[in-house]
Amino acid sequence: GFYGEMWQRAEDLIEAQYSSDLDVVKAFIEKYGVDVWIVADDFLAPDYLRQYSWLMNSLMRDQAEAVMAALRQGERGAIADLISDCSIERDSDYFVLNAECMAVWDD
Repeated sequence: GFYGEMWQRAEDLIEAQYSSDLDVVKAFIEKYGVDVWIVADDFLAPDYLRQYSWLMNSLMRDQAEAVMAALRQGERGAIADLISDCSIERDSDYFVLNAECMAVWDD
């Protein structure tokens, strides 16, 4: 039960974080009650997900490969367009986004 739920959340997170459909992001925020969304400053780099061996050696490998292929073709997730307006904190490696701002964003 626990691991199944964690894997489902991880799959949903990857789908939402890299989806070009803002409604997918908003649905994730609603479903999981997200307050803040943290992204690495290089999360859109085509091989960003490859650094996570637990991901690349899991059942989510195909999902990660599909995301990386889309990024190599120049696709961007909807979250990329929200960073400048919804960031509440920034350090040298991460952006912290206000999920409420993201949820009401109108594309």
